[in-house]
Amino acid sequence: METIQILKNELGTNVLTTEESVTKFSVAGRVPSAVVFPENQTQIRLAIKLSQKFKKKILIFGSNTQQDFGSTPEPFDWAISLKNMNHVVSHDAADLTVTAEAGITLGELQKHLRSHHQYLPLDPPGGNHRTIGGIVATNSTGSLIFSKGPCRDLILGMKVVLPDGKIIKTGGKTVKNVAGYNLSRFFTGSMGTLGAIYEVTFKLSPTLSDSQSLLLCTDHLPNLASFTKSVLSSQLVLSRLDYFNHSFFNKAFNQKNIPQRAHYVIINIMGHPDMTTDGLNRLVQLSKDHHLEERLVLNHSEESEYWNKLCENDYFVSLPQGSVSIQISVPKVSLWTLLDIQQNDLNKQAAFHALAGNGILNIYFHNLNHGVSKLESIIEHYRSIVRNLGGNLIINHAPLEIRKSDIIWGNAEIIQPLLRQIKKEYDPEKVIAAGRFIGEI
Repeated sequence: METIQILKNELGTNVLTTEESVTKFSVAGRVPSAVVFPENQTQIRLAIKLSQKFKKKILIFGSNTQQDFGSTPEPFDWAISLKNMNHVVSHDAADLTVTAEAGITLGELQKHLRSHHQYLPLDPPGGNHRTIGGIVATNSTGSLIFSKGPCRDLILGMKVVLPDGKIIKTGGKTVKNVAGYNLSRFFTGSMGTLGAIYEVTFKLSPTLSDSQSLLLCTDHLPNLASFTKSVLSSQLVLSRLDYFNHSFFNKAFNQKNIPQRAHYVIINIMGHPDMTTDGLNRLVQLSKDHHLEERLVLNHSEESEYWNKLCENDYFVSLPQGSVSIQISVPKVSLWTLLDIQQNDLNKQAAFHALAGNGILNIYFHNLNHGVSKLESIIEHYRSIVRNLGGNLIINHAPLEIRKSDIIWGNAEIIQPLLRQIKKEYDPEKVIAAGRFIGEI
């Protein structure tokens, strides 16, 4: 009996093999022979055990928005989509924790939590349409990293199907639940190469009573840099601090009534109304002290629109063909040095978005027409600048021709032996997502 027929006998209508179905799950021109839609842990475990038994390569899918993130995977036989595993398993509002299946989108989870006056402080670009499994697997983050930390810091525990079909549970449902190694961090950001994350428990935050934001516009980067450094060294309790260049600001927000300037910063404070009002007044005074005269105090509907657009907009996630996006991490004190270098040296059409309080800069080049060798030299040029500042550069999105591991991740020779050993221990046959991670692991 053919392998596909055995798969269908075991999982029934949850297996699709039509050309239309499998083409939707192609990656880098590689089309699977079957797509599996498990609805519970038993079915996902069975699908993975069958892949192991018949030596079939698999790739795990969520909302299918990040499949060109990382290195190009090796050819694979089956796609496993977790979109039907999209339920809130449990929500303990009193303890501020929630457990959800990996296939639920962040937007749907937030909708559920809002009715209880709580939220998950995650807001990666395009995040409302992405699944929490995909967000965790890529360790994606957004503006709230400034006050709430990265994705991995919000995870209390998870359930994972390993490549041999075994199920493991990491962490638990309480904040202090780890004795010894924190395996949740181990799987977070692993690009799905160590197993299929199918359930995650997060710690939540209560919805605060007030939120206020200040938008600053200027052509003078040094003034903005000195202002931001003063803000970060002050006693102000901020929630978000983001920088945008003109290109990103116009593409993301399309605000016709805002002054057209080279640089923008939005600062957000959440908390009690007295605290937010006092904080906003101090920010306004600091902006005057640093000669930033163009500013706008956003009302509640305006500021919600700005922050929501960052998390709703897929424009900077699903980029058109020929585009490149890179993510740079440098010590936050070096961010403004980097921005100063790049505003004079980089393609003026590139869109910049920086998490200015954390030293993370995302750069988006749209519709580049350079050849492969030129693109590679551009990337390595800026990677050398970033390394001199004590940082790192990775590529999030690029044409297929340059999605080689050393170009995507840079030189990672120091950690590759460790990563290869981990992969060998968990997935010696390289069944799951082979080739996606550093060193084509």
